[in-house]
Amino acid sequence: MICIWFVGADVSQLCLHFGVQIIMNRMRGRGYNIRYAIMVGSQNFAQQFHAHLLAKEGLPFEVVGHLAEPE
Repeated sequence: MICIWFVGADVSQLCLHFGVQIIMNRMRGRGYNIRYAIMVGSQNFAQQFHAHLLAKEGLPFEVVGHLAEPE
């Protein structure tokens, strides 16, 4: 009985985790639960990292700009 409970608890937790992740990705796709961020760093690195982030889907934040020292 204890083994069944352990396996059932693990499976239930995985299902809950992936279910919440799917719901949150759909909400973010509609513009809900998004945090806005500004990147701080060198211009080249900020542009490369921003392009890398744009390739990812479902991130909980959106980069609205970057701040760098003049070169």
